[in-house]
Amino acid sequence: MLTCDLRFAIDYTLLAMNRNRVLSGRETDPVMDPLLQEAAEIAGDRWVLLALGALRDGPRRFGDLVGDLGGIAPNILIDRLRRMERHGLLAAALYSQRPRRFVYDLTESGRELAALLPVLTTWVARRSGGEPHRHSACGSALEVRRWCPTCAATVDDGSVVAPADRSGDATGATDDGRGDDGLRWL
Repeated sequence: MLTCDLRFAIDYTLLAMNRNRVLSGRETDPVMDPLLQEAAEIAGDRWVLLALGALRDGPRRFGDLVGDLGGIAPNILIDRLRRMERHGLLAAALYSQRPRRFVYDLTESGRELAALLPVLTTWVARRSGGEPHRHSACGSALEVRRWCPTCAATVDDGSVVAPADRSGDATGATDDGRGDDGLRWL
C-alpha cells in the first residue's frame, strides 16, 4: 500500500529532523527569524513580486496582468492573486457578473510592500554591475537606510532591536503605521 508507506516515510523523516534538532541543542533556530519566514511566505515568489510591480501604477484587469507578466500561465496567476488577496496585499473588485471578472488593486499593505521593489532592483543592479536608481536632481546613486522618525536619524543594524513578542496585532504595525521596530526605510 503506497499511501501507508508514504505516510510512514513522511512521519519518520519529520521525527528524525526533530530529533536531530533536539540533539544538537537547538530548540529554536536562531538563524531563521520568524518575521523573515513570514515575509518569505508572503512575498517570496517571483510572480508575487512581479505582480506587485505591475499593480504599483494602479488597478489592472486579469488580461492586463497576463500581458504584463509575460510567460505566466493563467492558473498560476490566479493562484498568486488569490494568495496575495488572502495576505491582504490586494483587493479584487468584481466588474462583470457574467462571466465573473475582476479588477485588482493594491491595498495599503500591498503599496507598502511594492515600495520596497526599487530597493531590490537597485541591489540587483549593483550586484550585476548595472546602473542603480539615481536622484534626478543631482545624479547620485540612491541608497536605502533605516530611519528613526523620533530621533530624525539613520540607524545602523547594530542599533536595531527585534520585536520580542507579536502576540498583539497580527500585522505587527503600530498605531502610527510604523513597523514593530518603530523604524522606517529612508
